[in-house]
Amino acid sequence: MSHAQIDDAEMFAEELLIFVMNVSSRRSSSRNLRPCCSSSPLTTSIQFAVRLFLEQRDETIRNIFNALLDQGDLNRHFRSFASTMAVLVTVRGYSDMDFVVFSAVICKLAVLAFANNFKTCLSHAVTAIVEAVRLFKLTGAFTSDSWDKMSRAVLFNPQSICLL
Repeated sequence: MSHAQIDDAEMFAEELLIFVMNVSSRRSSSRNLRPCCSSSPLTTSIQFAVRLFLEQRDETIRNIFNALLDQGDLNRHFRSFASTMAVLVTVRGYSDMDFVVFSAVICKLAVLAFANNFKTCLSHAVTAIVEAVRLFKLTGAFTSDSWDKMSRAVLFNPQSICLL
């Protein structure tokens, strides 16, 4: 795997995490949907789909977060949880929508953890997303074209992300 591809995965994960933080704090509006830089894999179509998904699944994600809280110290357990979720999403096989949903949920859970003073969860979310991309690349399911394909998939059908 090339260094540039790893950078794209890290850039996507970090920018998505920042986007989810902004959406969660209500500081972001629809007119603020834009990639952080022109070469960002986190396109406005992906941002729109993620925002829509998070709004429609907020209660479910908060219930998952509360279940994670019940397990104890999230600083210890979130890393394992996020890593396990990355493996599970890759075992199912690559799907643009599944990957976007996985990434959105992991970021939202990390943001909720951060808001509850579990600071290390943010880096674990980024690591899990990068790991999922790495695993997909190992199987050949994720290529250099995958970022564009993902963006087009959610652009033409952003509502389908909410069906997952």
